[in-house]
Amino acid sequence: MQRNASALAVSLVVVPLLLAGCGALTTTPRTSPAAQPAPVHPAALTAARLMRPMSPLPPPAPSLFVVESPSGNAFTLRIIDASGATLGTAPVSAAAEWSTAAGPGGAYWIEGGHLNLLAPSGAQRVLSDVPGNTNGLLISPDGRSFAYATSTGPDASNVIHNRIVVQQFGAAAQVIADRMSDPAHPAADAPTSWTYMLLSWTRQGILFIRDAYGGCGCALFDMEMQAAYTALIDPVSSGTTELTADGTCPLSGIGPYQTSACFHGGVTVDELRIAKAGTVTARYSMSARNVAGDAKFSPDGSALAYVTVPSASDYCGGDYQTTLHVLSLRDGSVRALTLHNFDAKAWPASNRLYGVERGTSAWSLVGIDPGTLAVRTVWSGIADSHLVGLT
Repeated sequence: MQRNASALAVSLVVVPLLLAGCGALTTTPRTSPAAQPAPVHPAALTAARLMRPMSPLPPPAPSLFVVESPSGNAFTLRIIDASGATLGTAPVSAAAEWSTAAGPGGAYWIEGGHLNLLAPSGAQRVLSDVPGNTNGLLISPDGRSFAYATSTGPDASNVIHNRIVVQQFGAAAQVIADRMSDPAHPAADAPTSWTYMLLSWTRQGILFIRDAYGGCGCALFDMEMQAAYTALIDPVSSGTTELTADGTCPLSGIGPYQTSACFHGGVTVDELRIAKAGTVTARYSMSARNVAGDAKFSPDGSALAYVTVPSASDYCGGDYQTTLHVLSLRDGSVRALTLHNFDAKAWPASNRLYGVERGTSAWSLVGIDPGTLAVRTVWSGIADSHLVGLT
């Protein structure tokens, strides 16, 4: 239920970063006594795993939302506050639809070779020049830098030149990852032919996928299902920590202290796996009758929200009855809420989980109390809108 996009034109939101069960068809996750989840408090990380010091405290919860909505043959980028009021808007061309980002300072987008900013005041300005072959856009947690990926090729031998670039505003660009995709010399940590896709930038580093070249889809969790080869890269040292390298359990979400979640089994999910820096620490059995995704960790890593949909609904353009689950990683207890066409998007504060409900004629951004599962609509707009992120 994430947006459709080719691997050469994808920008993941808070994540990207990009769902729910059906009453009796959904089996509550459970653990056996031999496979109880490990404590979610930070384990002792080695220097090789911890590339930069990470604060144990979460950043201040964002209070503004960046939404993109269709507008004729183009789009409107808007900043919305917690009351649902629109603070500022900017037009975005159809070509720049996925070259958008949210971050400190407002909403960002790439248009005509320039990185642009829409501030909460409504003011717009050009920040920097960027190359024409960028893929994705991320803003650093401190708002001082931005990142994007580039791909050149494939050439006559199907070789693709892939880079991840970081640039401080007003400074020169720095390449932090530079690697060829060569089908004649495949690697164990990437598909045969691939490009970089950037997912998020937190104080843990930049989360990215080595994404299968030309990857696309329209079924449930389409782009998420392609996140088999993921890693964190430190924007200063360029050191990487691999998170997933298993096509049967693609990355669904990442939390603090390099904790990740994946759902094993594709459209017949039989297990939720929790890992630390790529090493599985807990397994939860599931029914094998659902497809699952949209994993979002609570800010302290003690709980996980995710969505399931019956496997029979895994087709393009479907109308879904979804179930939001909130799982305690401390005791294995779970709460569930049935919603219509729901995508979980972000869990920025302990008392608020955000997601979207999509209809044929309308789209709504909603906030959910993860303790009571009470739902509040923040903003409603035209169908086919999407949440770019929080700022």
